[in-house]
Amino acid sequence: MNSENPLALDAATLLDVLHAGTGATLSVVDRQWRFRYVNSGFARALKMPAHEAIGRTVLECYGEETMKIITPLVERVFAGESVTYERKGRIHDDANAWISVTMTPWRSPSGEILGFITTTLRVHELRIATEKLIAATQRLASHVENSPLTVLELDDTFTVLRCSARASAMLGYEPEQLVGRAITQVLSDGAAGGELTAALHQLQSGVDARSQLETAFTKPDGDIAQLAWFLSALPASGEQSMTVMCLIEDVSAKRLAEQQLRYLATHDSLTGLANRSGLEQRAVALLHDTSNNQFHVSCLFIDLDGFKKVNDNHGHAAGDSVLIETARRLTALIQPGDIAARVGGDEFVLVLKDSVAFTRAAELRARIVESIRAPYSIKVNAAQISAAVGASVGVSYQSVQAVDVTELIKQADAAMYQVKYAGKDRRR
Repeated sequence: MNSENPLALDAATLLDVLHAGTGATLSVVDRQWRFRYVNSGFARALKMPAHEAIGRTVLECYGEETMKIITPLVERVFAGESVTYERKGRIHDDANAWISVTMTPWRSPSGEILGFITTTLRVHELRIATEKLIAATQRLASHVENSPLTVLELDDTFTVLRCSARASAMLGYEPEQLVGRAITQVLSDGAAGGELTAALHQLQSGVDARSQLETAFTKPDGDIAQLAWFLSALPASGEQSMTVMCLIEDVSAKRLAEQQLRYLATHDSLTGLANRSGLEQRAVALLHDTSNNQFHVSCLFIDLDGFKKVNDNHGHAAGDSVLIETARRLTALIQPGDIAARVGGDEFVLVLKDSVAFTRAAELRARIVESIRAPYSIKVNAAQISAAVGASVGVSYQSVQAVDVTELIKQADAAMYQVKYAGKDRRR
C-alpha cells in the first residue's frame, strides 16, 4: 500500500488491474517495434498468451498492410506527438469492430523516447451511430439545399446562424452575406419588418411555438417580393439557447395570379372596364357610402347601333377595335367616382352618383350619342378603314335612400329598348 495514502493501490495491484481488469487493451512497444508489454485484452486480440507476444514485432503480429497504415503515425509519436486514429480491427472477441487507438510516447525518466504506448478502445456502436447521424445530417442538408424554400436558422437575438443557398435567388443575398446579421435588420421595410419582429418576439417569449405571416421584401436590386414566413421555435435547453427555424416561400407569383383572377372576375378582359359582376359590386359600395344623403343616382344603359354590321363586314377583330374605342370614349366623358362597365357584347352601363346626378345624366346622354356617332378609324388587315355606329341610351334615376342596383340597371335597360323601338341613335 502507498504509505502516503492508504487508499492508493500499490504498483503490483495496479498492474494487475491494468493487465486484466480494464476494458481497454494496452501495449508497450520499443523503438525496434517489439512488444515489451501487452495486457490480457491485447493478448486476446492477438490470439496468443501475453508472454508469447513479448519480444514479437508489430510486423510479425499484424502484417505489412497494417504496418503501411501505422508507420507514418508511429513516426509522429517518435517525434513526441500523441496520435489517435480509428480503424476496424480485432478487440477482445470481436474480429471486425471499430476501434480507437491512441499512441503516446514511452519516455525514460530522463525524457528519452524509448518507444510508444498504445491504448485501444472499442467504439463500434458510437462510430455506427455517428455515421448514421452524419448520413442523416447530409440527407437533411441536401433536402434543405434542394428545397424551393429558403431555410434560415436564427439564434435568440434573431441573428442568422445558417442559411440555405436558395436565399440568393429569393432574397438577393448570398448565404455568407446573411450569416451573422440580424434578420430584422435585413428585412427593415417599415410595417413588414415590424410584423416579422413582433412574430419573432412572440416566439422568444414563449407565447407562440409556431407562427406564420406574409411580408413584402425589397431586394437589393429594388425588386419587391411577397414572402410567406413559417416560423418555429426550439426552446432553450440546458446551455443551448433558443433557436428559430424559418422557412420562407416566395409567393409573389401566386399573389399576382390571385390578383389577376380577382381582376378578371370583375373586369371585361377586352376593354378593361368593369364587367356585370364588377359593376354590381362597385355600385353597391358606391351606394352604401352614406356620407351625403343628398346624393342621387343615375344609370345610363348604352347599346351600340350598327355594331353587327361592322362585325359582319369587317370581322370580329374590327368589332373588338370598335368596342375598345367605345370604352375609351365613354371613360373620357365621366368623372372620377363614376362607374363604367361593359355588360354584354355591345352593351355598356354608366352609373353616376352626386348631388346633380339627374341633371348630369341628361347632359351626358346627349354627349354620349354625339361621341359614339363620330367615325371610328380602325385597322383591318393592315388597312385603315372608317366604321360608323350609333348609340341608343336609356336613363334611370333613383334617390340614394331608395336605390336598388339591380332595379336601377333594369329600368335603364328598359328605357334603352324604348329608344331603339323609337328609331335608334337617340336617348330616353
